[in-house]
Amino acid sequence: MQGELVDARVGDVEAVARWTIIRSFFPGGFRFGLAGIVGLIPGIGDLIDALVSFYIVKRAMLLGLPRIGVVQMMLNIAIEGIAAAKEP
Repeated sequence: MQGELVDARVGDVEAVARWTIIRSFFPGGFRFGLAGIVGLIPGIGDLIDALVSFYIVKRAMLLGLPRIGVVQMMLNIAIEGIAAAKEP
């Protein structure tokens, strides 16, 4: 992803994605990001994850993403939240 041109309007969202998804590499191709570390904290990790997701949705709305795209994003967040709540 280095050297890739990113539209200035979505640069902050791109930075959030990089930090939360893929930040460190280990031998064998294993990768993790801050979301993986935060996810180890019961309850609070899920809340932080949801807040980051809603930030991305807010930015999508400000950039004029069609309503159906925003609705799909919100449904994905809801499904993830329900699945996280049902974990033992």
